[in-house]
Amino acid sequence: MDQGGAGPSSRNYRGTFQEYIAHTFDHNPSGEGERTGQDRFVRALNTGDVWFTRDHYKTFSYLGKGPF
Repeated sequence: MDQGGAGPSSRNYRGTFQEYIAHTFDHNPSGEGERTGQDRFVRALNTGDVWFTRDHYKTFSYLGKGPF
């Protein structure tokens, strides 16, 4: 993301990003793991900028600054 792949607001960002899974999923009691899909919200912790990706970090949509 800091290479600008998520647009100008991410370019040269030197802080930490936090990802959030963008859908609900059921716990799999069989122990095979949980499928989380490709949809993610990503937030720049220092600035509050938020993006959404539907293809697991290949493309992003900038959503604006969150109230976080």
